Amino acid sequence: MVLLYANSLSGDLVFDSRLLVLEDPRLRAVSFEHLGQIFSHTYWWPNFEFGLYRPATTLSFLLNYSVLGNATAPRGYHLVNVALHATNVCLLYWCTRSVLGRVWPAMLGAALWAAHPLVTEAVSNIAGRSDLLATLGVLAAFHAHLRVRSSSGSTRIGWLAALALAAFIAATAKESGVVVVGVIVLYDLTVNGWRGSHRWMSWTAAAVPVGLFLVMRSTVLATTPALVFPFVDNPMLGAGVVQGRLTALAVAGRYLWLSLWPDALSADYSFSQIALATGASVEFAAWCLVAAAIAVTWVVARSHRPAFFLLLTAALAFLPVSNLLFTTGTIMGERLFYLPLGFLCAAFVVGVTALQQATGVRHLAPAVCGVLIVAAGARTIARNQDWRNELALWSATVEAAPRSFKAHSGFAEALYNADPSHSNLTRVVAEKEISLALLEGVPHPEEVSLQYREAATYALELGDLLSKTPETSAAATRAYQRSVELTTRYLSLADVKPVSPTERASAELMLATANERLKNGDAAITAARTALSREPFNPLGYRALASAQFSAQQADAAATTLMTGFMLTGQAELRLALFELYRAGLDTKQCAITASASGPALNPDCALVRTHLCAGAAAAARAQRQAGRNDLATQIEQSMGNRCTP
Repeated sequence: MVLLYANSLSGDLVFDSRLLVLEDPRLRAVSFEHLGQIFSHTYWWPNFEFGLYRPATTLSFLLNYSVLGNATAPRGYHLVNVALHATNVCLLYWCTRSVLGRVWPAMLGAALWAAHPLVTEAVSNIAGRSDLLATLGVLAAFHAHLRVRSSSGSTRIGWLAALALAAFIAATAKESGVVVVGVIVLYDLTVNGWRGSHRWMSWTAAAVPVGLFLVMRSTVLATTPALVFPFVDNPMLGAGVVQGRLTALAVAGRYLWLSLWPDALSADYSFSQIALATGASVEFAAWCLVAAAIAVTWVVARSHRPAFFLLLTAALAFLPVSNLLFTTGTIMGERLFYLPLGFLCAAFVVGVTALQQATGVRHLAPAVCGVLIVAAGARTIARNQDWRNELALWSATVEAAPRSFKAHSGFAEALYNADPSHSNLTRVVAEKEISLALLEGVPHPEEVSLQYREAATYALELGDLLSKTPETSAAATRAYQRSVELTTRYLSLADVKPVSPTERASAELMLATANERLKNGDAAITAARTALSREPFNPLGYRALASAQFSAQQADAAATTLMTGFMLTGQAELRLALFELYRAGLDTKQCAITASASGPALNPDCALVRTHLCAGAAAAARAQRQAGRNDLATQIEQSMGNRCTP
């Protein structure tokens, strides 16, 4: 285990981990207030309230951040993840040894699971903590159940308490952990085990904490917005019942194939990496693989009850995330297969052991499993490197899932952030354009409107970069035109699904800037004025409007705009911009700026300054009154005194 995941310990907080750890104020200190917030809010709070409730996982992040003192340093979080995986491997060994009654098959199965590269997303990715903890709870509860069967008196009570605690951890770590009850019941029904009356005590010990979790979850979710999953995260949301279930079965086949041949591993399978089922050859092959798994399970049911239990438990653990019973928030995620894969590895070793007995080939099972463990371990070590930082992760994701829009979008962002000089903007824009091309025709494009805004920002910056040299001026113009096109698209989508006034104003300012670069003066002025109408106290709006007015040869209007903005916001940069405007030729009499003890100052005795000052004061007072600040408006008017009296 140490060798397999040693190179993951230096990895960054990537993907969802950054949001869960770096932007959750509940982790900053251990206090009753923070503990209350953890249990009374959803998983992603305060960034947004979503239909996931995982207090145990958030508590584990609190342990890392404040108790262990890891704060924003990733290594401590990785160490905990690796320790949890190692604990789970030991638990799987103990459980399967009890189920199978043999040491070596249990040991080989646990070792194969420990080394399998499909589990790296749960281990090397800090956000996989929920899967690790839920699995810990399920396996620990099952182990406690097995001990309850063989104990009595106070020892049995102790194991029942441990079972209840483990079941609570499983459920509160991740919603799919509720399968803990099914695993325990399934064992008693399939392996023909404990039939005593105390069996009901064990079942109750698992069911009560799960029921408590469901009550807690429903109470918290009752105060949050309705759960709506984006179509692009799971296209099955737009499919009919039959097509959706066929797609889910095809995805199940993909999981099984990755279990057998974990070559192309991806952190994302968003639209349109996995298409809805149409009967394509790839889907047919996946269905055949699922059918083969079902057939094997049916045969094993007659010949080997423990192996039958392992296969059924793998299916049970997969069911909540399979999209077969209900549509979830993602079409596929490798860490979702973490627990099912453990039981499949154990069942696989049982099969190889049976083959050894049937053929009479000595040491066949250890030899086969040994080769697979070494090969899997090598792939795991290589896969860990993909999780070391955002650039490595999204580069690998683009290669493994080239039709995922989110893969190309994430790669573009990682490229942009990796180079502070942003000299790679051409490639950034190219990746973002691939992402947008993959989104063409997506239902409800307003759900992904942010993609267009991000692309517009990159295009604008690229235009600024290319405009620095005459040889690339034509390319710069095309980049500015693309920025205008994309921003307009974003704003049209914002009409369908409204965004905050701040977000909309920011986009309108970007539209004004791009139009100004293109010498579209009227369009730039209109966009800037619209932005200011939404945020009349945003200094950036006054800078953008003044710049557009100056480019349109409306220097006096630009000066009035800067004067208004300075009066409303007090930002010194607007005052300095006004000085630059006067020095650029507007102040033909050279009377606007005078020297003072504190540096250059406006000269109110200059007719030009007085004109701009009075016009700016009138506009500023008007803006204050529109904002309901009549007292401030009156102060501005009084400060002008008789200076602005006709």
